[in-house]
Amino acid sequence: LERAAASLPERFEARYHRGRALLLLGRGSEAVRELDEALRRRPGFAPALVLKAEALGAGEEPPASTGDPHGEAWSRARRALRKWRFAEAAAAYGELIALEEAAGELYPGSGIAHLLARGAAKLHGGDYEGAMPDFWAARALSRASWGELLEPHLLLGMAYFLRGYPGALERAEERLQEAASLSASGEEGKLWAAAVYSFLVEMCLRLGRIPDAVEAGRRAVRLRPRDVRTRVQLGSVLLWEVWAKGEWGRTEGG
Repeated sequence: LERAAASLPERFEARYHRGRALLLLGRGSEAVRELDEALRRRPGFAPALVLKAEALGAGEEPPASTGDPHGEAWSRARRALRKWRFAEAAAAYGELIALEEAAGELYPGSGIAHLLARGAAKLHGGDYEGAMPDFWAARALSRASWGELLEPHLLLGMAYFLRGYPGALERAEERLQEAASLSASGEEGKLWAAAVYSFLVEMCLRLGRIPDAVEAGRRAVRLRPRDVRTRVQLGSVLLWEVWAKGEWGRTEGG
């Protein structure tokens, strides 16, 4: 992002994405400076205004309306996600996607990002079947515009795993293997796939799907057998399984 900003100093996109990255890293003051630079180049850009408000600790208050329907739809989606209102977020992203189809993207690549975001909102809201078309559409759009990307495959793997119909685990494995093949190295690909399975462990636990959490944990360990955190996570899930079966205290040595 630094190289992109240096190569195209008058464009706002690299500054905006750098601000997003810094905010995710918890470096709020640096994020604000980058977002200010983005806003200097694109005044009133709603995503930058919303993220700046979050960085300053005022994320619950929407910025003043700019009259830009794209930006206002993005703002509604972001606020809904922060409050875990996933159906509302998916609807706002749907409105934004329709606007972009009619009038162009908010920034280069935003059409792909918003399809992935709508699918992810559906995924978190339990609409696994509804999430899949968004991830497939994001893959098709990325292949037409930018080339094959990692993220659609990772998210499709999650959706197939969580959907749980016959053959879903095999489909999930296919998608994660495809994602791994797109990485810079085999080890990086395994790391990404293991991270997805580790995320699925936590998600399945929240849903009360302990056998699925155990299976996801075992798959993560197979991919990263020497990773201590992955093994600790699997051990914790296996303890949950023992407790759920009512076998606590009857285990060997217990």
